[in-house]
Amino acid sequence: MKKYFSTILFLFVFSVNAQDFSQLSLMRFMEKSGQTKFDDPLKTAGHLLDIELYMSARCSAFSGWMSGKASLGNTENEKKLANVHLLRSTEFSIIASEFHALKNDTDSKTSHSNILKTILKMVDNYSADSKLMYAKTASYLEGYIKEDMEICTEEYKNIEKTISKLEKLRVMLK
Repeated sequence: MKKYFSTILFLFVFSVNAQDFSQLSLMRFMEKSGQTKFDDPLKTAGHLLDIELYMSARCSAFSGWMSGKASLGNTENEKKLANVHLLRSTEFSIIASEFHALKNDTDSKTSHSNILKTILKMVDNYSADSKLMYAKTASYLEGYIKEDMEICTEEYKNIEKTISKLEKLRVMLK
């Protein structure tokens, strides 16, 4: 329970933005989280676990939101984009669930249920913030959402490295 609470606190701290948006950009999150240094290798591993968990959950949420937006379109390209992002969202959510299970020492089913709740809240944040973006710029993909798209695209290209980090962290933390 204590670990679950610390995860929620971690997500809350990094989801406050002074610009009336629901979340920090992933770029800002990476800048903030990269500043933390530890002498203890286990604390370093725990911090890396927190970062990878959050990044995977956020990229799942972004891709889920993007899939939903694209699925509203009528063109073949929009339908393809919706399917691509649905697959990405699913893959990132599975990885986030695995990081969550490792961090909280829970079974896969419990972790998957917990992480999906978090991801859905993040999707809601993207939905609300994209409406604000659209009202200001006439585009949903502006500001931090556009930055997140670029970061999550890179994260997806390097998904094998993320899985490798998961395996290394399993060895270090067990």
